[in-house]
Amino acid sequence: MVIDTGDDYKKLDFKDVMASRFGYILPGNAIYDLSVIDVETFINLNEDVLLQGKGDDWPIYYKSFDELKHKLEMSDYKIYNVDGSYGISGWIIAKEMKVIDMK
Repeated sequence: MVIDTGDDYKKLDFKDVMASRFGYILPGNAIYDLSVIDVETFINLNEDVLLQGKGDDWPIYYKSFDELKHKLEMSDYKIYNVDGSYGISGWIIAKEMKVIDMK
């Protein structure tokens, strides 16, 4: 993912991605904020999407939301929430994220 900060570009490099979901992908997307959110907030905000993917073991196999919460909290994964000021919004479950200058 590449971000235009006005003066230069930055690349967001996600490592060991478990799952991601994005909506409102438009030409010229602008990311407003990127933050790490806790597992409980993630589940509460995405309950419907998680239920839709549960039969396909997405993002991972789990029997209940309590089990999903436990598995994610015990793992090395973080949940990166992407808020767009124009277009893109969503999240990425990954072990690591690095910001790389692309001058």
